[in-house]
Amino acid sequence: MTKTQTTPPLTPHPSFGNSSTTEKYDGAELRPFNTRPGSQDSLLIPSLIGSKRVYRKDAK
Repeated sequence: MTKTQTTPPLTPHPSFGNSSTTEKYDGAELRPFNTRPGSQDSLLIPSLIGSKRVYRKDAK
């Protein structure tokens, strides 16, 4: 583009797939995996920050 030309106006991006879909993302794969026994046991071990051991507040 030269200095006399301007950028073209922005147009909305076309939708992908079926636009009538009403599904909502629930983030299930980001939740803790509790179905395998012992899978969350590592959360009970404290983290070492500097020279202090810090336990997770949400560990059960």
